Amino acid sequence: MTRSRLPQLHVPRLRVPQFRWSGLRVRHVGVVAVVALAGVLVWQVIQLRENRIDDSRREEVREVATAQVLDLTTLDSETVDQKLESMTSRTAGEFTDQIGTITATFADLVRTNQISASGAVDAAAVSRLTEDDATVIVASTATVKEAGGEPTQRTYRLRVTMEHREDDWKITGMEFVQ
Repeated sequence: MTRSRLPQLHVPRLRVPQFRWSGLRVRHVGVVAVVALAGVLVWQVIQLRENRIDDSRREEVREVATAQVLDLTTLDSETVDQKLESMTSRTAGEFTDQIGTITATFADLVRTNQISASGAVDAAAVSRLTEDDATVIVASTATVKEAGGEPTQRTYRLRVTMEHREDDWKITGMEFVQ
């Protein structure tokens, strides 16, 4: 038996390319990494600055709202006119008109009944804040005494709405909430 020889086929060897880092490629990757890192750093600095501005604005509106509630809950027959004037100076728009219509009656009522009230803000939280307006919820307690009566403890929760006007926060509404 003779063996037949099969022709041998020439199959080229496949070469797997090997990746080599050249000096130029390493520098390109390094530059891209540095630029990306710098971008992230700049973005973080901007975010930090915006957060500080937001915190400052949040504190501003909280201070205006608490001052308004304190003036409303801490007064007596001798200071009522001063408190009402101070409260009116923090208002704007229709709310100024609304307060203006009741100030004389309110002051007369406080003087006639010799009401004295001592209030405190228990908590205040900003529930909404934009560039132009804000809403603050204020929880307050007050000890109220009328002439000849016993002091009574009262609890209030108010929603104070504000608008940013001419570099100041002005109160545009106040309402009691549950």
